[in-house]
Amino acid sequence: MKHLILLLLFVMLLPAAAPAQDAPPLLGPLTIEDLLDLPEWFGEDFIGYLPDPQYADQLNAALEDVEMVCVLATWCSDSKREVPRMLRIMQYANIPPEKLRMIGVDREKQSPGGEAAPYDITLVPTFIFFRDGKELGRIVEAPLATLEKDILGIVLPSAPEGEQ
Repeated sequence: MKHLILLLLFVMLLPAAAPAQDAPPLLGPLTIEDLLDLPEWFGEDFIGYLPDPQYADQLNAALEDVEMVCVLATWCSDSKREVPRMLRIMQYANIPPEKLRMIGVDREKQSPGGEAAPYDITLVPTFIFFRDGKELGRIVEAPLATLEKDILGIVLPSAPEGEQ
């Protein structure tokens, strides 16, 4: 009888102990509001990230004529880390969130409307910077130094080689 009770208790508690199913990935054009509802997206990597003022203070002017695209995946740990940091940097530098066009992709790096196709994405997140329709550079998966320093290395023509 004791074993039957333990077995019954185990079976009843099993669903509570099972890992939560991943939410379906968000695909296609995304806004910050879309990401706010995702668990684990705006924790320490947003609140605790302190942009380096040496670089972040220059971003507002440096990005004035630059278009930014971010291809991300809501299932990807690198996206969960880097996208909130990018948004925190933008907040710090008073760059409007609409300046960053975000596109969600699946595990094959595709979006249902084909929005990501022109960018030839292999890893996520990928931040792409354009001026006058010409690609200036990318940050793929993670920055080499910090996001703010790498961005300046991409968008400022006078940045020394290797700063990106």
